[in-house]
This record gives sequence, C-alpha cells and structure tokens, in this order.
Amino acid sequence: MPLSVPSGRSVIGPGGGQGGGRAAARHLLNLGHERIAFLGIRQEEGSPLGGVPPAERLLGYQEALAEAVLPADPAMVLAVENTVDAGAAAMAELLTAAEPPTALVAASDELAFGALATLRGAGMDVPGDFSVVGYDNHELAGAVGLTTMDHGVSEQGRMAAGAVLAALSGAPASAGTIEPRLVVRHTTAPPRRLRRAALSSQN
Repeated sequence: MPLSVPSGRSVIGPGGGQGGGRAAARHLLNLGHERIAFLGIRQEEGSPLGGVPPAERLLGYQEALAEAVLPADPAMVLAVENTVDAGAAAMAELLTAAEPPTALVAASDELAFGALATLRGAGMDVPGDFSVVGYDNHELAGAVGLTTMDHGVSEQGRMAAGAVLAALSGAPASAGTIEPRLVVRHTTAPPRRLRRAALSSQN
C-alpha cells in the first residue's frame, strides 16, 4: 500500500509484491520442485496490511506456476492469520494432503517460522525433505537460516521520510519502489528425488 505525503501524492510503494511472490516460487521451481504450496495472510477487517501485499504475492506465485505449465491446486493454497502458530497449524494441514507438497512459499517470515517448527517436529529435514521460502527478511530469518524475500523495509522508510520532508518544504515528491530480492540461506534445496537421481547417475 503506497505511503502518501500531506499533499496526497503517492511517493513510495512496497515494491513488487507480485514480483517477489513470483521470484520465490521460481526459485523453488528452478530447484526442481513441482508440488509447491502457498501460505498466505488472511485479510482481517481493519488490518493495516489491507490484504494488498499478501494478495500480490499470491498472484506472483500463481504466475510462476503458470509459466512452468504446472496445474494450480486449490488445496495447496491456504490463507491464515499472520502468526507463527497459524503458520504451524497450516503446515500440518498441508502435510495431510493426499499428495503433499515438497516446498512452500510463505507470505511472511512469521508463517515460515511456524511451518519450520511443524516440519521439524514431524521429524522432517529442512531442506532435505522439504524446502521453505519466507517473505520480509525478518531480523530472525538469518538466525534460523531462512531463505526469504527481502523487500527493503528499512530503505522504504528512509525514502518515505525523505519524500515527506521534501513535500513539507515545497519540493516535488519523487516516486519510487524497492524491488524485492531473494536471500538464499539454508531452507531450500532440490527435492530428494532429484538428488537421488543425481547420485545414481554418478555411480
């Protein structure tokens, strides 16, 4: 959702939420995953998020699957409250599917943290058995080794503050966006079937 200066001019947006969702899904597709779930944020009435960034991230995920000519499975898309506990419960639900996913794109790092807790509690290795990509590059993401999308929150704040000061002084407000970037850490890898195939080919 764009920030506005007192004059009402939009000066900066969150930068490519749709592109970020697409990049997260493409990363998993490029690793060889085909069964990829999406865990989104349910829009709550009065939410400061307004549902806009999470909705854009879902669209990007859907675009990436379409580009890869993979069918969209509604059972692989869940929207929940943006909490660690909700992410954990949703991940448990996804694992009960007749054909469970091998990877997950989460619309926030909080949801990804919950998913990781469920996976590891079930005795699954991450990324050996399952890959997870978060979104936001939360300050704890690096501590847990989470692969995530960084959409430059601190840089957005700096640019927005500069634009507000410029508007208050009568200078023209400059528009801009921060494009999200993929930060690869330790929660994504090729699916096990591809690693086994690679090992077999070497023998």
